[in-house]
Amino acid sequence: MLAYKTEHIDNSEILRNAKKWNKNKLITDQNYETIKSKYANPLYTPNLFIRIGLFIFTFISAFAAIGLLMLVTNFSGSQSGFRIHCIVDGIILLALLELLVKGKELYKSGIDDALLYMVVGSLVTGFCLLFYNNDLGDSTSMIVNCFIALPFLILFSIRYSDMLLAAVTFVCAFLLIFLLVSKTGESSKYSMPFIVMILSTALYLVLLKFRKLTQFRFWDSSLWILEILSLLIFYLAGNYFVVRTMSEELFGLELNVGEDIPFAFFFYTYTAIVPLVYIFLGLKDKNKVLLQSGLILVVVSVATFKYYYSLGHQEITLTISGIVMIVVAWLSIRYLKVPKFGITYIEDINENTVENFDAEALLTAQTFLNTQSQPGNNTTEFGGGKFGGGGADSSF
Repeated sequence: MLAYKTEHIDNSEILRNAKKWNKNKLITDQNYETIKSKYANPLYTPNLFIRIGLFIFTFISAFAAIGLLMLVTNFSGSQSGFRIHCIVDGIILLALLELLVKGKELYKSGIDDALLYMVVGSLVTGFCLLFYNNDLGDSTSMIVNCFIALPFLILFSIRYSDMLLAAVTFVCAFLLIFLLVSKTGESSKYSMPFIVMILSTALYLVLLKFRKLTQFRFWDSSLWILEILSLLIFYLAGNYFVVRTMSEELFGLELNVGEDIPFAFFFYTYTAIVPLVYIFLGLKDKNKVLLQSGLILVVVSVATFKYYYSLGHQEITLTISGIVMIVVAWLSIRYLKVPKFGITYIEDINENTVENFDAEALLTAQTFLNTQSQPGNNTTEFGGGKFGGGGADSSF
């Protein structure tokens, strides 16, 4: 199912984390060299700047090649000709992508990223135009397009473990749900927020379970972004500003002066309480995603109340708020320099290792080295480690 060789991805993670451990003197140089020789990594993954450059170069080159192909084949500009070209171009680019991934061992290199997005864009555009009908309304056409795009997004986000495609898949799925529910009539005005809350909660619980399973480690970044989006959509589903705006703009709710939306008190309370619940659960469960999401959404909640209940003098309010946040951050940093209740300000050098990397292979490599070295040469000892898969609980 995954386009890349899983063994090579595992080796890449082992080498990346072994390098980090060696840099922080957790393993010796001799250990590190043995691990490098034992776990070869043929995957080509350049640094961020080279990846961006290769992405831009590939996109421009592929786009130029597609334009040339249209000229050579006497592309007339008609809708039927354009949809055929989109589908054919998508198939050609997909074949090229598979060839490069298998033959050149590209992995998140920028080249495969650009080709992947062009493949999805070409195929989705072509098939959406293929089933386009002028007689359908805007919302119905959008539903049809979402139904067409969703299988492609799911398939390619899984096969190529792409975080951006996973996020687009999430948006497409919830947009489809929103459009379908809105078709149910008057009841959708009141049921929509609660349906979204229920679905986002169910999705978040499923994602938590998946991230603890070792077999899903190759999709950990995609599951991570879906986890963040599920928390965000759960909050937005009950945010007062969002609910009121959606009710007025999309569902035609007319409010006179002094009137409010149905269940206004509930949505006011929801807007204020949910970010605090995120922060509490994040601290309680040592969950950084929950904690950071809660801290960001606190700002959104304050902005929401500020929008409807302004005290005037915006510049004074913003200045005071900034000063308060700086003071709170400074005091928190000073307080958490010494760990309190398992929480600390100091960076955990093993954090990525615990979440994304199976240490068993590294320990095996070290054991392999120790059988060949003299006693006492290695002053670093490991033991008792047990963790596997993204987000799994661990002890090290």
